[in-house]
Amino acid sequence: MIRAILALMPPTRALLTTICAASLCLPAWSVRAAPEEGDAPLPAAPTPEAPESPPTAPSDVGGDARADDLQDAMVRAFTERFQEGKFLFNRGSYAQAAMEFERAFAAIPAEAALFNVALSYERAGDRVSAALAARKYMLLPDCGEAGVKPEMCGARRAEVQAQLERLMAQIGELRLEISKGVVLREVSINGRKVAIGDFPVLVASGRIDIELVGALAGQRRQRVIDVRPGERQAIVVGPFDRPDIVGGDGPRAREPKPRPKWLRPLFWSGVSLTAASGIAMATMGGLLIREGRLVDENLCDRDPATATKQCPDPPGDYYPHDNVRREAQYKTATNVLVGVTAGLAVITTIVGIVAFTGEDARRKRNGSTQRASTRVRWQGAGVLVHF
Repeated sequence: MIRAILALMPPTRALLTTICAASLCLPAWSVRAAPEEGDAPLPAAPTPEAPESPPTAPSDVGGDARADDLQDAMVRAFTERFQEGKFLFNRGSYAQAAMEFERAFAAIPAEAALFNVALSYERAGDRVSAALAARKYMLLPDCGEAGVKPEMCGARRAEVQAQLERLMAQIGELRLEISKGVVLREVSINGRKVAIGDFPVLVASGRIDIELVGALAGQRRQRVIDVRPGERQAIVVGPFDRPDIVGGDGPRAREPKPRPKWLRPLFWSGVSLTAASGIAMATMGGLLIREGRLVDENLCDRDPATATKQCPDPPGDYYPHDNVRREAQYKTATNVLVGVTAGLAVITTIVGIVAFTGEDARRKRNGSTQRASTRVRWQGAGVLVHF
């Protein structure tokens, strides 16, 4: 595609001057990550220079006017997007800068734009997008090939290769292996549909939610796997069981609904609230017991015949009004907290049962007979996951 674009662009001196000036790459100085971060070193913020001169439209004698206009527009778009990307990069808006560099590369496939795409995404913390851009850079033609302009070839291939290796050690890769006779209609990773032809795909390390949908209704599998940094996993899809069909044209077995992703966070939030309410209830109960003891200690009886505790002299009002009032307040608060804690505990228990119930059990309750099992085994440097 790059060579096709180059074929449409006459090699004018003005165009080469513009690209050379605009392709002043963002220099990369290495900085060491803090010990507590544990991430690979990233390039520090650069200080790019501005282009030497504004872009000018190339003019070839006897050239086609419409081709010149198109080329002029491409040069302007490249220069504007590239300069905007450098401005955003210097401001620390790395993700937005990466998108501007991508737009510049779409206008003119200069290697400096693609190099800065990978650099910006890495600075933004999007290692997957940075690795994809680095892989794309590695596909640029070699600078030694005939007819390849210096601005369009992979001049910093060794530097990008080192960056790609550093990124691949921090992310994971998934490849898909479909058993013979199995037809997949849809594959979703973390809720996003992925075309089967796009595999192998790069993913961020951590918990990955994979959903497979077969060609027939009811053929659905959902599993959560763990991908470690630098790990490559193969997802092997075995045959689906046929869902039950009632009658010739009757309704098919109902497809199980996938587990909502917010159930587990809601459960742990309920656990936290229940624990906090229990602590508050215990505190109020302790204060209630303390005030009750103070009331008993301060009560006295003026009648010597019935007194269990004689009031001191001189006589006066020795009834512990403050202690009795506080005891009543603590009793009300404790009773309210007992009810709140019990209610939170019941609700949290129900949410936990729904969130952590096995997928197979829900399929049986819904009438589905499909099998969804996961087997993991090591294979060489990667992991093989059977669905």
